[in-house]
Amino acid sequence: MPRVIAAASVVLAISLVIALLIWYLTYGIKIQAPAVLDVAGLEEEVSVEFFKSGPVHISTSVASDIPTAMGFAHAVNHTWEVILMRQAALGRLAEWFGSSALPEDRLSRRLRLGADARMIYDRLPRSERELLVRYSEGMNAGLDLEEIQAAAALVLMEISPEKWEPWHALAVERLWMWLASDSQPEDVLPGKKPRSGERAKAEGLWTSSDFGAADRALRRRLHLFGFRNNLAAGVLDGDQFSLLGRYVTGDSGLPIFQSIAISVGEELYLEGLSVPGTLFFPAGRNGSGSWAALIQTEISFHIAPYPSEINISYERIQDDRRQEEILESVRTSAGELVVELASDTTFSSATAAQANRNVLIVSWIGFSQTSDVAQWINVINGEIPFYAVLSGDGLVVKSDSLHATITGHPETRIETDNLQLITNSIHGDDLIARVSSSTNPVTSRNTPIEFLKDRYSAVAAESIRPILNRISSRSPVDSLQTDSFPVDSLQVDSFQIDSATQEALAYLYAWDYSFDPSSIAASISEALLSFFDHHPVDTLSAREVYARLRSVLDTLSLRYGSDMRNWRWETVQNRRVYFPGDGIQGDRPSRHVRQFLEEFASVAVTGAGHPSTLGWGPSSRFSWRKASTAWNIAFQTDLNGSFEYTREAVSYTSFLGRFMAENQSVRSMYLHSPDRESYISLLRPVND
Repeated sequence: MPRVIAAASVVLAISLVIALLIWYLTYGIKIQAPAVLDVAGLEEEVSVEFFKSGPVHISTSVASDIPTAMGFAHAVNHTWEVILMRQAALGRLAEWFGSSALPEDRLSRRLRLGADARMIYDRLPRSERELLVRYSEGMNAGLDLEEIQAAAALVLMEISPEKWEPWHALAVERLWMWLASDSQPEDVLPGKKPRSGERAKAEGLWTSSDFGAADRALRRRLHLFGFRNNLAAGVLDGDQFSLLGRYVTGDSGLPIFQSIAISVGEELYLEGLSVPGTLFFPAGRNGSGSWAALIQTEISFHIAPYPSEINISYERIQDDRRQEEILESVRTSAGELVVELASDTTFSSATAAQANRNVLIVSWIGFSQTSDVAQWINVINGEIPFYAVLSGDGLVVKSDSLHATITGHPETRIETDNLQLITNSIHGDDLIARVSSSTNPVTSRNTPIEFLKDRYSAVAAESIRPILNRISSRSPVDSLQTDSFPVDSLQVDSFQIDSATQEALAYLYAWDYSFDPSSIAASISEALLSFFDHHPVDTLSAREVYARLRSVLDTLSLRYGSDMRNWRWETVQNRRVYFPGDGIQGDRPSRHVRQFLEEFASVAVTGAGHPSTLGWGPSSRFSWRKASTAWNIAFQTDLNGSFEYTREAVSYTSFLGRFMAENQSVRSMYLHSPDRESYISLLRPVND
């Protein structure tokens, strides 16, 4: 007996040690910034509190120290994101990732993201330059920390962050401006004719050009796209008004925004989502009011004769082996980009004068050399921003109002007594119909953020019903009230229906048209509609419809097994998230790039929703909208009210971080009720 007790004690002790080790690895390891740090540019001492779940709380005595504190917070919490975005904006990705990234660098240089940012900075008023200087002081203080420079991504890539220059924030802003533009041709909804004419031809030429290919590669490397599907809404519930925002952020496994709360003195001063690398707040609130912007810009293409007047600029770029090339960028006198149609060739003034050919002209607001820095200052000064460059479309609510003002020119909008909603999504009309329905419970949820979790799809309902009606003349309701399978034998003409097809149809007839994680009908529907998108169902006989369904079921069986219980939407949706930087690689990447890719591999995650629902989710039916991640926010316009958000992210550097991301659903977080685990950095002014 004593031996048994002793053995049990040993097992218990070992289990305890393992449990403590797991706890320590999971919760005990985190970036420990110095408790006290001297930072240039500060007027008073600032407290920056970092919470494990993501939020940052800043406490300062004077509002002028906010930019420096935010720069520090962005550098510590978003190190890899800010230096990667800067490297992309400056057209220097090939220095890290090799020659495979040269096309992306050529695009950034021809767009003059970095060169124009430097020119804009030189022309800014002194007050705006001072704002960017203060932000850079905080950024450099964070990037200089030993703990930050020892981060896994930087060590594997053999990178030591360069000094952050004040104009770098403008370069990152311009990169965001480009990413927020819809540069790829729009998908065509079922039943709609493809766009035709010169505009469609111009878009097709861009897509097939070297420029278009580089653009797609850049977005894949940064894993930021899908912004066209953003939406903003204002909901009035009694005497409380809330702003909501849905931000589709590609398939990045890292948090894209920084949720932040700032206090000046003893009072809350500014709260919202900020874009690391900049002082841009897409959504937030201060003493003057609240706002939610869509984060979108416009880009257009047209074919025209070669311009009689052009401006040519030259830049030198190099890869990781220091092999250099001289790159030419051609603009019209109005600043538009000139793209050669025949091939990605070079230009010269001599040949341009004699040119007698058509070229592709690219128009974009970023070519105007403007910035929203003035609006960044308005936010920090406690005023409501009216963004014009990165996102003119949005909602603005004054502090004493229970009604939102729509800014810009969103494509889809609705305004009722208790709801305002704007979006530029091609599914905008379907979303409006959903929230406008008198029988729809969307606007009467218990919490505002539930509004953005609705997964009903009017598109699916309208698309699947004709297919089912083609098979049977009975209504779905009548069919479910009988024991027999709802098949009209006259229509089928004695066609033999196997048990698997009957099971699939039973799921479809019972479906409520919601893309919930456990829905099997959603998976069957999406696979079936991918065929019927291009083959009108009214041209097919019932026998042919059954044959197509049978083919779809065979395909799903090969991928997920014959047991339909394994065809849940969360599985078939096939969502993956990626560590930014995991882009197109050459045949022989360098050692540090290979190690980087192995350490930060993509992660499969479960999901719900659909592009046609308020609750976002990707779809294989739409080529350019396979984005897997999205932020949902809902906050009351009262500065002391609740601020709730959900966001999808993978903790790549924490113990079991990737495993937990695969098996955990997205949970709501609160800006003022974060987890208890945090650490504080005290930033002090540098003594003269």
